[in-house]
Amino acid sequence: MKAKLWSKGWRLLFLLVLSWGFSLSPQASQAAPKTYVDPHGFFSFTPPPGWTEKDYPGASVGRVRFTAPDRQATMSIIVMPAPPQEATFDKLLAAKQAVVAKMRQEKPQGKFTLQEDKICQFRCVRLDTVFPGHLVMENYLLVEHGLSVSFGYTAKNRENLDKYRQTALSSFCTIKLKGKQ
Repeated sequence: MKAKLWSKGWRLLFLLVLSWGFSLSPQASQAAPKTYVDPHGFFSFTPPPGWTEKDYPGASVGRVRFTAPDRQATMSIIVMPAPPQEATFDKLLAAKQAVVAKMRQEKPQGKFTLQEDKICQFRCVRLDTVFPGHLVMENYLLVEHGLSVSFGYTAKNRENLDKYRQTALSSFCTIKLKGKQ
């Protein structure tokens, strides 16, 4: 009887040791990317590992911002039902052309570039903004499933924007839009 119990004990110990190698350490579980789910139900996506979340609990739209671990760049997503004047790509493009014209008049120190682009599978309007010495930003605007989506990432200088571009764009490609609620 003792021999059987002893044998089972060794098997159990052996299985525990084997399974121990497959369990995640606390560091690994903290570094594992988590999916962000918008409280309004408009979208979900997976931010880059290690980026810090800033949520906007009182916002009436889907809105979130993430900051890089070294605090040198941020990325944000804003999703809401598309307003009628921006409900199609052509309407969105025309509306943003008007906005850029106004921004150029009001903020002549800034540089604004607007162009058609593609991010992931989405046709979008890309708005690049530069305020020398203060801000460099790329913003991707699109209309999909009745939703208006703004994805942007920002840094204080071109070097940091370039450093995080691939990380930001790859993360945005994980977005799943839920459609107009």
